[in-house]
Amino acid sequence: MNESSARQLSLIRDIGERLLATTTQEEWLHELTAGIQALIPGAVLRLSLEETDSTRHLKDVAKGVSPILSHHLLLPETQDKADASLPSFAISVLLVCGQEWIGLCHLYQSGGSRTPIEATDLLTAITIIRQAAVTLEAIRLREQIQIQAQYRMQQFHRQILINRVALALNTSLDAYEILNIAVRHLVELTEADYGSALIPEKDQPYAQLVIELPRLLGYPRVPLQLWTSLQRTLAQGVPHIVRHAKYHPISKLFQDTNLNPQSFMLLPIANRREIIGLLLLASREQAEHFSEGVAKACQIITSQAAAAISNARLLQNIQQQRRALARKSQEMMEESLKLDAIINNISDGLVVTDPDGNVILCNPAFRAIAHLPSGESLYRRPLAELFPLLNTQELIVQALAQPTQTFSTKYVLPNGDIVWLISSTALCVPSSLLKPKAKEQIIGVVIVLRDITHIARLERLKTNCIMMLSHALRNPLPALLSFSKLIRQDLQRHITPRFDPSTTAHQAVERIVGNLKAIEQTGQCLDELIGDMLEITQIEGGEAWPMESIELLDIIREAVRLTAPLAEEKGLRIETILAGAEGDRNLPPVWGNQEQMVKAVTKLLRSAIQFATQSPIVISVTPHYEPGENDCLVNTSPSLLVRIAFTGPEPRVEGLPYLFDKFTAVNAPDGTPGEGNLGLALSKEIITAHHGHVWADKESAQECAFFFTIPHYIPPQDTPPHTTV
Repeated sequence: MNESSARQLSLIRDIGERLLATTTQEEWLHELTAGIQALIPGAVLRLSLEETDSTRHLKDVAKGVSPILSHHLLLPETQDKADASLPSFAISVLLVCGQEWIGLCHLYQSGGSRTPIEATDLLTAITIIRQAAVTLEAIRLREQIQIQAQYRMQQFHRQILINRVALALNTSLDAYEILNIAVRHLVELTEADYGSALIPEKDQPYAQLVIELPRLLGYPRVPLQLWTSLQRTLAQGVPHIVRHAKYHPISKLFQDTNLNPQSFMLLPIANRREIIGLLLLASREQAEHFSEGVAKACQIITSQAAAAISNARLLQNIQQQRRALARKSQEMMEESLKLDAIINNISDGLVVTDPDGNVILCNPAFRAIAHLPSGESLYRRPLAELFPLLNTQELIVQALAQPTQTFSTKYVLPNGDIVWLISSTALCVPSSLLKPKAKEQIIGVVIVLRDITHIARLERLKTNCIMMLSHALRNPLPALLSFSKLIRQDLQRHITPRFDPSTTAHQAVERIVGNLKAIEQTGQCLDELIGDMLEITQIEGGEAWPMESIELLDIIREAVRLTAPLAEEKGLRIETILAGAEGDRNLPPVWGNQEQMVKAVTKLLRSAIQFATQSPIVISVTPHYEPGENDCLVNTSPSLLVRIAFTGPEPRVEGLPYLFDKFTAVNAPDGTPGEGNLGLALSKEIITAHHGHVWADKESAQECAFFFTIPHYIPPQDTPPHTTV
């Protein structure tokens, strides 16, 4: 080996060692250029790693050259010897590692150098450049690995930050604190100079500025209608990056601050398409500060914040509902305790049963009445076994059959010392909230036992007193009326003919006769009033009548016959209208007392004649089913409805609720105050005793009507034709 070859090998080895020590492409090119210049003075290297049309052309040309020249290409001589600034030669060497193309290295000598170039030196330089491709590829791979490692490290740090934010958000239950955590960590993640959270106002074109880091703006509201970026972010729910923000409308917010932002990023706070608000990040650095990768990481954090805010709101609503439920439960408990205290302290015995007659609830008073121990549980035990003295089954059946009514009966102990007033009514509950259209349900029967022994004694005393006074007042009336009639007849028969009608004596006798007639009429009214009072007293005292199957039409005909003279005296006509094409044959019989029902209808007709001012007075009878207060509660027992309609201004509407009360003063048709009477009160007592109802209704300003119902009461098969109830 000659000296020149040894020198070239040493140079190649030295350049290779120095290239192995390089870590960047710049160092590699610098060391390679220095080594080549040791061979070729004034040599210049230019590296091209990007694939262009010219490099692709050179690659294609190089593939057709001999293997020795497969990695380099000698370009034609283009140097003008007259021009010293042009390079003396220019060579492009393909850099290949294995089968992979790396780039293109251009080697030429600067125009100022005129040192002769040996062919061996040029080949050595090409060999060095070709072998240096391996080192360049190693540097490139190392840089790519470093970039990937750096990227993965950034991703790792971002994930750690996201996990830390998620942990912080999950441990917070306050929306303001959640927004504060999100803004603080987003500023840390993006290295932004400013961060804020905005919450849009409901139905308003403004947003509340709730969080600022750092605090720069002095106003809490931000207009949204001027910012298309904000509106777009709120509408689309995706991040929006604003680059070159110097002239953007958002920059006007910071014109009075020293921030001078160059870029913005808007992040929606959205959860399940619900826009809660948005986050605004600003940076003083170049326009490319916020990248798409950073935006994706920020979007993850904002999504977590939105979910945390939704959870916080949901938890807040649950807590509010829980507090409201606790308050309601406390109120219900207090009301229940009050109700228990009331039930336990009332003196009346109270027991609630289910529809089968089993006890659900009872108070201490009922236990005392039924002689039941206080500590024993009575739940779901049959009431008939606990209190055999009482016919509870009949009370329960009546209450369930007609749920809108309250049934009352008196019960006297066998020894006669104690009298109980027993009332029963159905217990109904409203429809469920989950089924608002459902009908009310009957869940049981409420039975109340009241000791009315003292009241019964007072009633008997009152009844005896009234009857005694009535008899004492009524006994002299026939004699007074008879004497008055005899005196009047004697005057008319013996005294009146003796005087000339034009004389003063004759006129005095006529006045006496008129006064005697007035005494007779007043006595008759007083006798009728006393009779009505006696009958009402007897009914209230529990007097029983013989009951039988009767025809309502016969009752109406008899009442019309009895009141016909009074109607004719006032010039009124009475008409009767029956239901159905067959008239009276279509009316079923009723169960009652003929005499008492005639009396009740007669009293109603007499009152109608008293109020009527013109004909006709119409009596109509129709089938009737009495509805309850609720659609589901209907009286299944049919009735007959009797309507007595008349024309007249009285009675007035405001007096209708009191018309059937005892001693009610009713005005006459001319408006003068009337006297109290017991006719309507007596008719009400009789009809009520027959399990019916009576009322008055003003159908128009000049039309009024009395109504009463009487059910088709059919006695049991073993009940005799005449019985007492």
